[in-house]
Formats: sequence, C-alpha cells, structure tokens
Amino acid sequence: MRTAGAEGLLNLESHLDKQRFRLEMTQVLIRHGDRSPAVYIPHMDNGNYDFDCTFKSSDYNNKKMFEEYSQSTRHIIPREFVRNARTNFHLVPTPGSRCRIGQLTQRGFLQHFALGKHMRTAYKTLIDSGIKTSNLHVRSTQVTRCVQSAAAFLYGLLTKDVIMNGVCFDSSQLTHTAPKGSGFSLADAIYTRYCHNLPLPCGPGGCVTPSLAARAMDSALWALAQNYTGIADVASNPMLIQMAKRMIDKTQQKSALKFVLYSGHDTTVTPLLINLGVHDETRWTPYATRVVFELWRDILADTSEQKDSADGFYFRVLVNGEVVTNKMKFCGDSLLEDELCPVRELISWLSDGKGLEEMDKKYMSLCSTT
Repeated sequence: MRTAGAEGLLNLESHLDKQRFRLEMTQVLIRHGDRSPAVYIPHMDNGNYDFDCTFKSSDYNNKKMFEEYSQSTRHIIPREFVRNARTNFHLVPTPGSRCRIGQLTQRGFLQHFALGKHMRTAYKTLIDSGIKTSNLHVRSTQVTRCVQSAAAFLYGLLTKDVIMNGVCFDSSQLTHTAPKGSGFSLADAIYTRYCHNLPLPCGPGGCVTPSLAARAMDSALWALAQNYTGIADVASNPMLIQMAKRMIDKTQQKSALKFVLYSGHDTTVTPLLINLGVHDETRWTPYATRVVFELWRDILADTSEQKDSADGFYFRVLVNGEVVTNKMKFCGDSLLEDELCPVRELISWLSDGKGLEEMDKKYMSLCSTT
C-alpha cells in the first residue's frame, strides 16, 4: 500500500500557495483494509491456511500499536440509526485463532493505522488547530471490517486525547452492492491468497493454475467495471451530492466540520471513480484505497463581486496520493493550474447546470430511468 502522497500540498507557484489558498475541509473515502476471503467455497482447501486476524505480533512496534488501539477504541462509540437501534460493533478482532469470512486481518488494521498517520501529517494544520468531535464526522457501511477500518484510521489520525473524549460515527446511509456469481467468488479466493503469498486454491478436481488464475482475475475485473459503468452515477451520486452539500455548508459558514471520513468497499469506491472519469480499468481497486476531496478557499478573492457563497472556493481530488482533478470529466477550462476546480463546477455537474437545489432531483430522475 502506498501511503506517501500529495495530500495537503498544492503544487502551485509558491507565492500563490502561501498567500492565496487556505485548506478549509477534507473529505476522505476509504476502502477497508486487507481481509480474509469474503465467500466460502465448498470443498476448497481454505481450512489449510490462516490469514492472521489476531493482534498477536512479535514486532515490538506493531504490538505497541495494537495495545494502544485496543485501549483507545473503548472510547469510540459506533451508532447505528436504522430502526433507531444501537448496534455493538467489535472494533478489535473477536477472540479466536482463525479468521472468519471477510474479516479484517492484522495487515488490514496496520494499513489503516499507517494511512491515518499519513493523513495526520498531511493535514497537520487542520488536525492541530484544535479538532473536536464537532469538527469530525465518520460514516461507514454496516459491515464490521469497514467499521474497524474507520476506527483504525482514526487511531492513526487523532491524538489519544481526542479519542478519549469520545468519537461517534454512524452507519445509516453509506451502502454498497456486492457483485454476485461464481466468477467473483473464485477471483476473491485467488486475490486473497495472492495478497498473502499463499498457494493458489485447490479442490477435489485439482488446483487452480497460474494461467487460470490470471484469466479469472481479468474476467472479474472486466465484469466489475462493466457492472458499474452504466450505473456509476446512480451508485455514486448520493455520496457526491453529500460531499458537495458539505462543501457548500462550509462556504456558507454553516458547518464546523474539518474532516469527514467515509469507509466502504471496492463496490463503494469503484463506481465513484468511474463516475468521475478517473478509474484505472487495468487494476482492481486495492485494499485501503483512499479518495480525497479537499476544499480550498481563495482568501484574496474579491468578495464584493461574488454572486454566491461558492465563489472563491475550489476543490481538489486525489486518489491514493495522486492529484486527479485534471482528469475529471467536468472541470475543463475552469481548472486552476491543473489542481483546483471551482466548487460551482461540481454543483453544476451534479445538477445539469440547474444549481444546488436541483442535485437531488437529478438523482431521482436517474433512478426513474435506470
């Protein structure tokens, strides 16, 4: 996993960067970390291998992090608002010697510890300016590995004092649709084995060969992209609309938020990347992938000529540390030095040019025609 990146650093001329632009808010979408196979395939030799879903480690630094994380998560409060019932998620591995289906592995926890720490360094000005629970919002799917990934990310991002004050996040809105079919099941079994340097799967009829493994992975990758290409806007617009509304609330000084975290699956991240036009079709969306939306304010903008609150505000998008704003399909000539896109361009794209109030209506029209 690549943790280094350009988050928090504008690649503009130095005098423009320091004098004109100030980071106001960051929104991050992550894919959960490394996991055990998500599907049980009968008669496969899965029982012969373990993917290590415990916190047992001979590495001193890792052991220390696991101990501190376990202590800190006692003060993180997951809330679930469906049916107004509170759900208890396990933020640490459940007791047991072996991984359950689709469980976050030790490696998955470490990936998000590292990613959270990278983000703390990248957004030092936001985090160190006195972040409180009112400045932070976390949203996850209801799947335990996503909730655990979000908690691990927070451990890396925040100081112990902030976590001890109590952090709440909900799992009421962020959803995903998992692809079905035996092809995906086989690809999942191959993918998880490959990531852990384990032998390819075997069954009563023999073992998967390297050539068959390559074909299965290519087929699943193609099928995933095909499944979402036609409905990427339907699948991802709700999240993009939510992000856009948070930006507008910030421009209107209606929000104290500084950092927003969304935790989901490849089936959460991939449609969004396809919709924006920045998806890499040659590879599966990696574990612990991050998509970052930064909100920047031009503090030297002439406010007397502003037509609305979004004037003078720009956003920047990064995927796994790489700036992709210039690759998106809707910013065009409005881009500022290939890095910053006016917030109004995002609103216009999501509403077909009709403005903030029409974004939800456009989405509903997509649902009625899909």
